Amino acid sequence: MEKAFNGKDLTGQRFGRLVVEGFSHTVRREHLNPDGSAGKPSYAYYWHCLCDCGNRTTVSSGCLTTGTTRSCGCLRRGGRRSRVTGGRAPTDRQQAWRIWYAIMRKCEIPGAPGWNNCGAKGIRLCDEWKVFEGFDAWLAENDWAPGKRLWRRDLSVGWSPANCYLATPEEERALHTGQYRSEHPLYAYWHNLRQRCENKRHGAYANTGALGVRLCEEWLDFDAFFAWCVAQQWRKGLYVVRKDCTKDFSPENCMLSEQKENAWRRKRRVFPDEEE
Repeated sequence: MEKAFNGKDLTGQRFGRLVVEGFSHTVRREHLNPDGSAGKPSYAYYWHCLCDCGNRTTVSSGCLTTGTTRSCGCLRRGGRRSRVTGGRAPTDRQQAWRIWYAIMRKCEIPGAPGWNNCGAKGIRLCDEWKVFEGFDAWLAENDWAPGKRLWRRDLSVGWSPANCYLATPEEERALHTGQYRSEHPLYAYWHNLRQRCENKRHGAYANTGALGVRLCEEWLDFDAFFAWCVAQQWRKGLYVVRKDCTKDFSPENCMLSEQKENAWRRKRRVFPDEEE
């Protein structure tokens, strides 16, 4: 005769990707004493669980509470289906789907990894990005490639096109913690700009600092300069160009340009606002 369940009710609780839907059954396990006699039996309680990928499975209390089982098996297989999208993520955008899902669950699913730092603080996905298709379309428009990640400009605001941009892990580390600054090409470029404006022994000081041209107060902080360049979709081969060569280096007076174009504009003192 099956023993009635009298333990802790796990219904509604989340364990990894599994949400417990209800009690399933009890399994009796027999044990032997060292002398070979029948020992006291133990009981394992099993639960019906729904996985985030949409599959259902039955798992014992012990496997759930100890973290031994965290999915229906999709973690091991690498499957990435979701009830939110209603189906399997497109195979050609699987990595993009994983990025979206990681953000979605920490913003929208209480108890999920990262929830305390996002959803619990009111940080959410915008309505457009609550479905993968909207997020995927934004990535395509911004030339996303595997290896690039999302970063929010304002950490107190949620995830949305207006508050997010793409950056590599190296760029993120430089922006977040200041690590590896000396290894980033933008740091060397920013340092050279400061030297041109402030160091009288610099070769270009006569054409910049000696004429009263300076870095604006905001750009004296490398993090601010770095954030502006990333927001302008900086890449190797682009340089900061002043629209008006008589004014300082600042976000309002600068744009990104190819080096040859920069040299051409500087020689003729012709800039976009002056072109016919």
